[in-house]
Amino acid sequence: MISLSTILLQVFVILSVYIKAMCVISVSVTDQYHTALINDLLDDKYDTRVRPVRNPDTVTQLQFQFFIAHVLDMDERKQTLTSSTWLTMIWTDEFLTWDPSDYGNLTKFVVPAKDIWLPDIYFYESANQADQHFMKDELAKIYYDGKVMWGAPIIFKGYCLVQVKYFPFDKQECKMKFGPWQHSGHELVINGTGYADVFVSNGEWDMYGLESKNNAEYYPDDPGVPFTDVTFTILFQRRSLYYVFHLITPCFLIAIMAALAFLLPPESQGKVNMGVTFLLSMTVFLMVVADAVPHTNEVPIIGQYFAITMILVSLSLLMNVAVASLYYRGNEGRLLPAWAKAITSKRVLRILRIRTKHLQLNDSSNNCGRFYMMTSRSNKDRNGFMKKKARYNEMHMTPLVTPPSYEGVHQGDSVVHASQSSDEVRLMSDMLKELHVIKELLKNKPGKEDQTSDVKKCIKNEWLLLSRVLDRIFLFAYVIGNLLALFLLLVGIYN
Repeated sequence: MISLSTILLQVFVILSVYIKAMCVISVSVTDQYHTALINDLLDDKYDTRVRPVRNPDTVTQLQFQFFIAHVLDMDERKQTLTSSTWLTMIWTDEFLTWDPSDYGNLTKFVVPAKDIWLPDIYFYESANQADQHFMKDELAKIYYDGKVMWGAPIIFKGYCLVQVKYFPFDKQECKMKFGPWQHSGHELVINGTGYADVFVSNGEWDMYGLESKNNAEYYPDDPGVPFTDVTFTILFQRRSLYYVFHLITPCFLIAIMAALAFLLPPESQGKVNMGVTFLLSMTVFLMVVADAVPHTNEVPIIGQYFAITMILVSLSLLMNVAVASLYYRGNEGRLLPAWAKAITSKRVLRILRIRTKHLQLNDSSNNCGRFYMMTSRSNKDRNGFMKKKARYNEMHMTPLVTPPSYEGVHQGDSVVHASQSSDEVRLMSDMLKELHVIKELLKNKPGKEDQTSDVKKCIKNEWLLLSRVLDRIFLFAYVIGNLLALFLLLVGIYN
């Protein structure tokens, strides 16, 4: 006897073979209907070169749906936008209709777009030759009522006028215009709609709006005939954090560090070296900005900020050179001029918070000046005395001083012999003046070498004080200039 399990296995095998055979028959029938439908519709009578209307006065209505997905590249220098888009176009082909009941209830099929009539839609702002015929290499879906839907993702590269004034806090408006090139508004009318739902930011640009506008324009090569098109305006906003972190922040830090050069001692050699280093750094940042923006007459705000900062750094370098030059004048033993004494007064020093105790200056520069003038006067009188001595010896060829006779006459502290000439009287008077100056000098200072050393040290400290005062004034001016430059940058960004 045959077991029950054997019978069930045989039944299962028979059912499997039957179902598979029915599926193959069904697929074969479907393919047969599909092939028959394509052969019937796209036969030799169908011409892809003729607009698919039975009445020539019928206007083909084209629905254009535009989806922007990504911004692949925004080239500011070449002023081009490369974007990834999804396009869908729907129109009616009156020659591609059928009754679904005649073809196994087949309501639609897909064919290569080149096998049917296509509207001559062009991307007007195209910067790539490959964008001119973007419809032929895709697929189209045809419905039984004659509706044709063409859809595909397309990458467009088009021209976009970039506004760089507010770079990197700028907003851009890029226009993408689509329309027929040969079919006029009497034959083809395009109606476009834009969608921003599928947009994904690339990290640099955010889209905050997408506008569409249907136009009808007249061109001089075909006067009086309207041509329709649709223009999509894409509104972008740049993500500026990258540029703030890599450009603005380093520039601001360099500008602040350049102020540290004013805090170095005037005798330091690093003041000028720091200024040169910071100036070269600012030049590099300015070149980076110049490479990032198009070569136009419009200078971005960040470029203006870098230029102003570079000018301020250059001025700080000149200020540091001037301070160093003034400091080393103290080694030459020159006295401070009148304008320098005015800005080193006690009131100015208190305002600038500059301490002078370690400089050993009691009353600004008056002590050094009076002592220096006394020394200069003694040297001047001594030189004049030596000149008179030489002239007297040449005239009389007699000893410089002769003992006075008893017939001399007392005049004040000097004794003048009656037989002496007027030249001898003047010579003796100059000698007494010289002795008086020497007496005063010896009264205040123990030795000549100590006097000279103290005078030089006092004068050097005066010039050092002047250098520090100018350093502090220049520091305040530099900081105020940088704050004004930053304020202008922020106002421009806000506007």
